[in-house]
Order: sequence, then C-alpha cells, then structure tokens
Amino acid sequence: MRSRLLLSVAHLPTIRETTEEMLLGGPGQEPPPSPSLDDYVRSISRLAQPTSVLNKATAQGQPRPP
Repeated sequence: MRSRLLLSVAHLPTIRETTEEMLLGGPGQEPPPSPSLDDYVRSISRLAQPTSVLNKATAQGQPRPP
C-alpha cells in the first residue's frame, strides 16, 4: 500500500534543452570552456586525499602533492 504522503507530493520540474540554453547564454553561442585533463586529474587527486593530509599540508603552508 502506498503512503498518502507520496500521493500528495507535486511532480518535480523537468529540465528542457531551452532552459539549459538560457542558462548557458542562448542558442548559437559557444559553451563555456571545459577544464583541461590535467585540471580534472588534479581535482580528482585532491578529492582522493584523506582530510588529515589536506589539513596538515594547509597548516604547514605547503602545496598539496599532485
């Protein structure tokens, strides 16, 4: 049996291409530049580091390892 709460919730809006175009600047315009592969790998490496390593490097003023 379904919960009454589920039945009373309004539907979520959908994303349309026209909405995305408005957010990006309109049709026919170039999309914003995407980050380079090196930037991507660097950000993933930072996310993969334990927070204790990041806090220690920040406290010592050292750059984080790549």
